Amino acid sequence: MALHWESLLLGLAAGLLVSPVFFLGLKWGMHVALRSSKPMAVILFSAICRISLLIWIGYSITAHVGNVWPAVGYAVGFLLIRTWAIQSVRVAVAQDSR
Repeated sequence: MALHWESLLLGLAAGLLVSPVFFLGLKWGMHVALRSSKPMAVILFSAICRISLLIWIGYSITAHVGNVWPAVGYAVGFLLIRTWAIQSVRVAVAQDSR
């Protein structure tokens, strides 16, 4: 299987653009859930929406291109943003605990 750099970079770019929306949705969903009388319903709805959007966009790009490389790039983009988001939260919590 040949590596298709253009497809990989397309998936990576999409992953880097969509993943912040996923994590901003997580932040917003937790904010709303913590102030809600039914937090589990809010968390479940938020998760379903975010995960569906993430999968739908990744699948659409991969199906449009017709090979697996956009999915690989998309996953790498998501993991890069996820790593950055977790590190940002850790730094913010460490600063707040001082």
